[in-house]
Formats: sequence, structure tokens, C-alpha cells
Amino acid sequence: MASSTGFGQCALCEEKATSHCGGCRVISFCSKRCQVTVWPAHKFLCSSMPELFQQPPLTPAEVVEVWELRNHGTLEDQKTPWNVQQCLPDSNWPHFQAIVKSKAIPAGGDLSGRQSTDPSAPNPHVRESAIARARSQVGDHLEPDFMYEAFAKTAIWMQVSNFVRIALLAWRRTQTHRPIADVQADNTPVVIFDAYLRKMLILVLALEKMRSEKGDPQVNFQWMRVADLAKERAYAALDAVNVARSVKAAIRANNMLFMPMFGFSGESSPTRAVVRHPELWQNPRYLSGDPPKAE
Repeated sequence: MASSTGFGQCALCEEKATSHCGGCRVISFCSKRCQVTVWPAHKFLCSSMPELFQQPPLTPAEVVEVWELRNHGTLEDQKTPWNVQQCLPDSNWPHFQAIVKSKAIPAGGDLSGRQSTDPSAPNPHVRESAIARARSQVGDHLEPDFMYEAFAKTAIWMQVSNFVRIALLAWRRTQTHRPIADVQADNTPVVIFDAYLRKMLILVLALEKMRSEKGDPQVNFQWMRVADLAKERAYAALDAVNVARSVKAAIRANNMLFMPMFGFSGESSPTRAVVRHPELWQNPRYLSGDPPKAE
């Protein structure tokens, strides 16, 4: 590992970071243990454009689930079919599938030139909105245990999709004075909420670990501390976003609707202890994955 100079704090705990991720050089870690633990959540972002938040495309199994759930309501509106809420008649499903299955802009890509280099590629704002809406619809209808069994590769993204959707929708509600086509063509939200949503992804990872460790109070408590830290960092990033206070307030309020699903109130403890990796990584089963070599 390289010198710790300039790396700041670890992305997962409060130890000083000693290296960057060798793949993207955007995220820092104090140890390989923390890097490997975060890897399932960071893997996709590692190879995608770092200037905007992008989600993995829907898998074929997820697309099938979305299609089967098209006549079901959402958590917010359980009576109105989802496809009606999203103005998606069956005739538009081929186009919708093309959007949610499209690839993200890779690292080194050019956001401004995307449409000219790939005319069939959706606008990033449209892509992220569609994927978040579709994936959250699937996740909302699945029990967490089954979700992580049947959709192991994207279950974390199903959970974070709710927070992506909340942020994008809160921003769009401030744009009602503009034509809808102009709003959809505006990539501002996926750029300005990038840092916030990346930290929310770490929070979701910690919340899932906490939820899955209900049988081990000590380990569960350690993950709760990590979740507290992740939420503090995410909301600090949200506070730094240049949007109206009402947008930030709406995001915080709506986030609280989903955090209890993990058994997490979302309220930080005023006496939260410092989170250090030696206290957390007692269990070798957390050491899985194969991230890039740290630099």
C-alpha cells in the first residue's frame, strides 16, 4: 500500500486511509479488509464514469419481474398499476427495456458527447430514473431474505434504488416550470447527487449486514455503528449539494420511509463510538470478493 498522505479517511470506517482503489482511484481504504467488504457495492461504480452516479443495468431476471409486476401498485400508491403510474403502456415496453438494459458510461467516457457517439443510448438522467423506478418496484415486492437469495448480484442495488429515486424526484419537483423534455435532457441531478448517492450505497451495504446479523448481537451492533457513520457522511454530502433546502428536506424525510426496513431508525446516536476496522472485522465470512489491487 502507498503512503497515507492525501488519502483522507477510509470509505467504510474512521481509520486513516492508506491507499486508493486500484481500479478507479476515487475511493480510499485503510486496509484490504475494508476494501474487500465494500467491493460488492463498489464493483460496478469502479468501472463507470466517476463524475455521475450510475446503476448497473437490469438483469434479464429483473426485467421479467418488472414485466410481471406491471399491474401491481407501488408502496406509495398500491391501488394504481405501476405501468399506469409510469405512463408505460405495453406498447412502450420494448423501448423501456432498452433503457433499463443499457450500459453505463464507462470510466474515461464523455458525458457531453454520449448522444453523438451512441445515438441509441438513453440520456443518463432518463436511464438512472428508469432503472431506479424499475428496480425499486421489484425490491418493494420481495422479502429481503428472498431478494438476496434470488437476486444476489443486484440486491444491494435494489435497496439503493429507492434512495436514487427519491433524490431524482425531489430535484424534478423543483423543475415544474420547464418543459418535461428539457428536464429529462438535463443531467444535473445524476451529477450533483453523485457523492451523496455513493455514500448512500455504503450505508445500504452496512444496513444489509446489520439486518442479516440479527442472530449475533455483537456483530449487529458493530454494523449499526458503521451505518451511523455512513449516514452521517451521506447527509454531509447531501448538505453540500447546491440545491434548495426544501429538496434536501424532502430527501431526508422520504429516506426515513425505507430505513426501518433494515431495522434502522435512521437517527444517529449522539454517543456513537469511533468506528475502527479491528473492532468490526472479526468474522472471516465478510472477506469475500476480488477487488483491484490497492495503490
